[in-house]
Amino acid sequence: MNRLWLAGALLAVLLLPLGASRGLAMELQPGINTAHVIDFPTALDQPVDHTLGVALDVVDFGEPDIRTKNLRYGYQWGNVQLLADAHYIPEPDRKFDHGEVRAKLRLLTLDDYLASFAVGVLGRYTDTKEGDARIDDKPYSFLGVFTVELFPFDRWGGFLFNLYLDNRWASLGLKVQLIQQVKFVGEYSWLHSTDIEDRGFGKAGIEIEGEQVFYFQLLYDDRTENAVIQIGTGF
Repeated sequence: MNRLWLAGALLAVLLLPLGASRGLAMELQPGINTAHVIDFPTALDQPVDHTLGVALDVVDFGEPDIRTKNLRYGYQWGNVQLLADAHYIPEPDRKFDHGEVRAKLRLLTLDDYLASFAVGVLGRYTDTKEGDARIDDKPYSFLGVFTVELFPFDRWGGFLFNLYLDNRWASLGLKVQLIQQVKFVGEYSWLHSTDIEDRGFGKAGIEIEGEQVFYFQLLYDDRTENAVIQIGTGF
């Protein structure tokens, strides 16, 4: 795991008791990005019918050199969420890599334990050799998600833990409310592949939400060693 990613995570954790000592720590607040942590969905529903998001890879702040990394659309119908993601290769070529479509059903919510379970299916598509290698001849998959909010420390707010699994990825995500409308977000993902040596990837940073209007994430990606900006809205 990259040292900078770890340093950012530790910094956010160190800020928690400071916020708690000032009466700022609180339970996790719902927002427009409730149904996601960073890259992977939670078992929770999105709060509006439609969401739109874009992830930008910041290759160089100085020039600046900002490239599209991901485009996302989400639609909520009852307790079913439909998600479409288009993934791009920011470097060295700016081109489409592969797309994913997920259908996720929130199967069970245990209100007393602040826990939810979801299952679903997904399909992947690509028209490039590089995309084929990343998909690894697994264009379809079932998926499962478990999301729970825990309160491990008396003076701190809630910690949302998210576990996601399909036939290509396993991911553990974390959200912690730091102060009003500001969360720490982190995600560590593991690729199921014997052909790639470095299969673990981490992202961490902060998320700012404007209630149910927009969200903004500023992240560090230890896979590319670049900053990532993720912006989303809903209606």
